[in-house]
Amino acid sequence: MNKRYTIRVTMRCEQDAECIATFNLGRNGKLAYELFRKLNGNPEVTEKDPLQMEFIEMQNELPLIVDIISCTLAEIGENSKLITRELFKSKLLFTD
Repeated sequence: MNKRYTIRVTMRCEQDAECIATFNLGRNGKLAYELFRKLNGNPEVTEKDPLQMEFIEMQNELPLIVDIISCTLAEIGENSKLITRELFKSKLLFTD
C-alpha cells in the first residue's frame, strides 16, 4: 500500500478551522507513529480547543486522522522544534 504520514497543525476560530502548518513525515509508518507519540499535548480534545495537532495517514490520497492532540501555543512551538529535529535526523540516517 502507498501510505504517507503527515502532522497537521490546526487553529480553530469560532466555527471555522484552518490548517496553519503541515509536516510531511514520509512513508515510514513506524517512525511517524513514534514521532507523534513524543509530542506534548492533551489527548482529550474538544471542539473548543483552539490549537490542535492531527496525525494523518494518507492512503490513495485519502486522509485518515489517526490521532489528535490539543496543544498550547508553547507546546506547538516545542513540538514543531522536535518534529523538525527528528525529521532532519531521519533524513540524514535513512532514506524513504
